Amino acid sequence: MGILNRIRDLLAQDSVNRITIPRDVLFALFLIQFLLLEFCELFLHGIWILIVAPVAILTFFYLRFFYKFWKRYYSPVTFWVQLILSGCLTGGLCFLLRTYVMTGDVF
Repeated sequence: MGILNRIRDLLAQDSVNRITIPRDVLFALFLIQFLLLEFCELFLHGIWILIVAPVAILTFFYLRFFYKFWKRYYSPVTFWVQLILSGCLTGGLCFLLRTYVMTGDVF
């Protein structure tokens, strides 16, 4: 519960000039994203853990890289935009990979 409290405190900060996100909070956000994605995959299409896990891990590194880049040049609001983009990237890659495995063709 400590991680969730830290996320709540982070969201409650008044200063929008600079927000530093600790590594464990960033990992918790990644874990939440991964669990939601895995639940959707399990619920809709069966178990795809061998596809979802590597893509989610790659998305985590993508998220960390662009967070460090955007933190220097843009406002912290872009972190949430980036989190949504990384979720779309993960979902899109899983969709393309699933389509390729099932049909042999991406489109």
